[in-house]
Amino acid sequence: MSGIKLNTKVLVVDDSIPVRTVIKRLLSKIGLTNIVEAENGKIGFEKLTTADPPFDMVLLDNQMPVMDGETFVKKVRENDVLAKVVLYGLKTETDQIKLDQSANLGIDGFISKIFHQRSTTEDNLLRLELELTNCLLDHFRSNRDVWSDGISAGFESPKKIRQYNDFLTNYMPIEPNIIIPGLKIPLSIYTEKDTIVKMILEADAIVPEQEIFYQGDDIKKAGHLFVHLDDREKYKNFLKELSSGKIKGSSEKMDRVRAAVIKENSKMVTKDFMENPRSGETVKEAKNVVSEMIDNILNNPSSFYGLMKINTYDYYTYLHSINVCTLSIGLAVSLGLKKEELDPLAIGALMHDMGKSRIPSSIINKPGRLSEEEFTTIKNHVNWGHELLESHKDLPPESFIPLKQHHEKLSGKGYPNGIEGDQLHLFGRIASIVDIYDALTTERSYKKAFKPFEAVSILLKTPEDFDEDIFNNFVTMLGKQIRDE
Repeated sequence: MSGIKLNTKVLVVDDSIPVRTVIKRLLSKIGLTNIVEAENGKIGFEKLTTADPPFDMVLLDNQMPVMDGETFVKKVRENDVLAKVVLYGLKTETDQIKLDQSANLGIDGFISKIFHQRSTTEDNLLRLELELTNCLLDHFRSNRDVWSDGISAGFESPKKIRQYNDFLTNYMPIEPNIIIPGLKIPLSIYTEKDTIVKMILEADAIVPEQEIFYQGDDIKKAGHLFVHLDDREKYKNFLKELSSGKIKGSSEKMDRVRAAVIKENSKMVTKDFMENPRSGETVKEAKNVVSEMIDNILNNPSSFYGLMKINTYDYYTYLHSINVCTLSIGLAVSLGLKKEELDPLAIGALMHDMGKSRIPSSIINKPGRLSEEEFTTIKNHVNWGHELLESHKDLPPESFIPLKQHHEKLSGKGYPNGIEGDQLHLFGRIASIVDIYDALTTERSYKKAFKPFEAVSILLKTPEDFDEDIFNNFVTMLGKQIRDE
């Protein structure tokens, strides 16, 4: 599981069996199975001090017999051996005051066990699950291996960084659902591990029945596949062949193929657009692609979940743009926007990062944390994008809103203009949520992607930044994907 260590050992201390049962079930759903229960503070402390291997985290009730939570916290913080244990209090409204006081003793945070108050609705359980995920992410996200210069562990040598940049520059990820077993493929197919690229299928070969070429809904079973950018034209022609109707199969299979082809065509057009943003022809192609995506989602709603669940591997600006466009359309449809409103939103979402075409690839592709100077350069992409595209008079004014506002926040803490509240247009509110979500759920060679549920939890940490109604619609829209994780 990304962001959270699967071998995390958690001790749940609560005198209520139903409470412990619910928490254990939700922790298991998050992906953790190394969970130990204790019915009071005394037994919990004994288990904590004798555990081998030691516990990473304790979820602790306050009002318990034999030893209450406040006494437990004092004893833990007085024990040097237990100094690294993370303590989270399980609170109800009635013991909020006591727990607030115990914060001075060294408790790390609180989780509302709202389900304990005669309420086990799905909404309450979902909120609890989000809080549990948040507290785990808070701890382990801070412990990732990052070197002092911002370069992630494993990318310390200049040679490794060049290798990574060469990989991103020369290869393009493709969707596994278009590499159909039994089909002749006119170009070579590659896979990658630790930035080392390996050819797995020669040009003009027949696709074999192998797991890496898996066809189905569970995209985790398929491998990460790539084509070399020297084969770009061959790939475009291959996509045309797939969309011509020559390929036969079950309706379910063909729906997957059609959704993948639409996204692949969008990817190619967007890449061309970013490489030549002043071209009227690429703008025209981009508008056609957006129209096709909208029509496909409106006429075949199930295809949206197919587009949404397509893997994103490594950060490619053009692929991120497609994802933001797709998710923006889906979210707008869930909000009840009409077709005439979807068009400018979608084209704006597609071109929202156009200004990054001016930023050196060494910054865009840096395998690690950006320096303050590099981040300042990155922030310029909003205004640069507007400058690049303002000459296109055939673009509706509303389509520039996602570009200009996707990094703004309702709280006024965004950039480049720090606008807030009612100054944020609906399109900006949609784009700001979707942009962060897709960045969080994108896997990198140096960092695992956050799962949808984890990404939502991170966004929930700053609720003042986002429109509550739109955010709730977004979570609902993601619900099917989250439940399938």
